[in-house]
Amino acid sequence: LQNGIAVADTGNIFRTTNSGTNWIQVLKNSSIRITSFAFANQSIGCGTTSDGKIYSTTNYGYNWTLTQYPQNNPVYKVHFVNNNVGFAICTGGVMLKTIDSGLTWFNINSPTSDYTSFGANFIDENTGWLLSSKVVSPHPSFHTTYTKIIKTTNGGDNWFMLYDVNTSSSLDPLYNIKFLNENVG
Repeated sequence: LQNGIAVADTGNIFRTTNSGTNWIQVLKNSSIRITSFAFANQSIGCGTTSDGKIYSTTNYGYNWTLTQYPQNNPVYKVHFVNNNVGFAICTGGVMLKTIDSGLTWFNINSPTSDYTSFGANFIDENTGWLLSSKVVSPHPSFHTTYTKIIKTTNGGDNWFMLYDVNTSSSLDPLYNIKFLNENVG
């Protein structure tokens, strides 16, 4: 793989075609501040912005178009599993799915509406994990962190609990999850 992309939340996007030896600036637009991105294939991808919007590109980051999605919750991350199917994690436990490389998005069932989802990982169109946490501070000197890891085997239609724990300590929420296959993560 020789192609790569780098983004800065200042609106700068850079591209390499020689494994990072040289970089060229492909976009400088302070109104489009991509902070996280994922590509469905060599040219089509989506990026999230610091204000929680989704933008899509069809020419490897040279141009970005604001993508419509069915709710107002800011989007944290986008993850594609193939050329067409991708998932987006939003605030308020909301999850989105696309089946057309990010051109359109729709809500999928998420059982963590009172949690903040920080990470998701899908190994294919059906099998994926969602990492959600919430922090409750009943007193200024301590807090309780609640963390759930849930799994779907049917593309987000249904989820089941794998891990549900709360800790009264200074532990922070978990922020990312990655699986290599069905059993190793």
